[in-house]
Amino acid sequence: MLKIESYLALKSELAAVKKQIADIEKEIISELSDPNKIEGSTTATIGNHKITITKKVNRSIDLEAYKALDLPDNLSFIEMKPSINLKKMRAVGMLDSDVVSSCITEKPGKPQIKIVEV
Repeated sequence: MLKIESYLALKSELAAVKKQIADIEKEIISELSDPNKIEGSTTATIGNHKITITKKVNRSIDLEAYKALDLPDNLSFIEMKPSINLKKMRAVGMLDSDVVSSCITEKPGKPQIKIVEV
């Protein structure tokens, strides 16, 4: 017998625990970190615990604006990373699977479960 009810109950508990953790993290951050510091680490020792708060800044790029700068190589600060176009890779694989397998390594990912009450 599948443990669907147990799974759903645990998922619900997990969501509540994650919210509690997020609330406590906000409290710790507000008490221990410098509000003027937007990036970098702050460390504090409280009792037997060393607490490190690391603030990060997420950045994105306007590729067209960057290209328009036409910077010389020594001033270029963006790296272009190759990525797989899954649709095109599958099309090539249907024509010649050896071409794809010669340069692509595949390993199974973690299966996902979605349960919807009907």
